[in-house]
Amino acid sequence: MSKATSESEHLKDMLVGNILAVSWAEVRDDGCCYAAPLACFTTSVRRQFLAISIDPAKAEARRAVSVRFWDFLFYASFGFVVTSSVSIAGVLLVFCYLIVPSVGGHVVRRQHRASFSDRLDDGHNRLGAGGVAVSLKLDLPTGATIVCTFGSGCSSCMAAVRAASTRGRRSRMRDLRVLN
Repeated sequence: MSKATSESEHLKDMLVGNILAVSWAEVRDDGCCYAAPLACFTTSVRRQFLAISIDPAKAEARRAVSVRFWDFLFYASFGFVVTSSVSIAGVLLVFCYLIVPSVGGHVVRRQHRASFSDRLDDGHNRLGAGGVAVSLKLDLPTGATIVCTFGSGCSSCMAAVRAASTRGRRSRMRDLRVLN
């Protein structure tokens, strides 16, 4: 790919994508692929996926569940979704939407109640919309701009959680000094 003259554009499109140029037909086709078969499949086998995710040895012993088989089914469905989405949004944006919400949720859930971390979904949607708005305003590539807004949002979230935990640690230390 790197030696052909026109393939650099193909590589760029594959990495960054062109989310603004997606037709309604592509959205409909991918929606039909995700909504009907994949949603029904994952809903019907969610207990098995959850069981092998929490404690694979216990699930295999108790239910005679083949962890390798269920892992294969999960990763096959995951690969289907990723492959379908990359053609529209690009590799960077697809993995950004997969990884950043998980990292943000993990960071916040360790420190705070789940109700606060449930609000992260709204925050991620706002980050995505903010990335599109910045891209349109500054005439930047949309996929890369959304990735950057997600990165800055995740960094801000981590800094806020760290500041809150440091503040909490300081107040606990102050309370211990008062008690002594």
